[in-house]
Amino acid sequence: MSVKLKGDTWWDISIVGMAIAVVALLAFVLMPKEQRDPGVTRFRNEEAKLKREIDETRTNVADLAEQNRTFLWNAAAERVSATVHEQVTRSAKTGGLRLVSFRPQKVEDVGSVQAMPFLATVEGSFPAVKALEASLENSNNRLAVTSLQVTSSNNAADLVTANIGLVAFRDARNAQDNTNAQDK
Repeated sequence: MSVKLKGDTWWDISIVGMAIAVVALLAFVLMPKEQRDPGVTRFRNEEAKLKREIDETRTNVADLAEQNRTFLWNAAAERVSATVHEQVTRSAKTGGLRLVSFRPQKVEDVGSVQAMPFLATVEGSFPAVKALEASLENSNNRLAVTSLQVTSSNNAADLVTANIGLVAFRDARNAQDNTNAQDK
């Protein structure tokens, strides 16, 4: 059973359909949008900023860790001590100084790094001692001069005696590995 609609009926259905579409469009456009709380927006902005800063800090830490590795020794403690002794002896002789003593001190663990202090005593002219200090602080030596005590060794001459405190830093993780490997 089919119902035949008159031409006016189709026209009425079309107008009603368009009216419904216009009302739906007006409701979509004119209805107030959900407003975000300004505090939530500010919180999300701050959170995004903090996340960017955290990422930047992590990148900086990784870069600095890589740079620090160039200043750390990776050899066993005995090898570091022997190498530092060789460097100090060679630099002292080159500068015309006499190495009176070279004494390793107690190793200190400082986080993931081991500080290996040394005390060297040299005799010679003051300018030569200053030149030795400068050469030992060269970054290629991977040493830090922590102290320099100079005393006159002879009143008549320009000879001085100098105690030079040095520190070599070892990567404690590699130091642990090297110690374990040598114990086996």
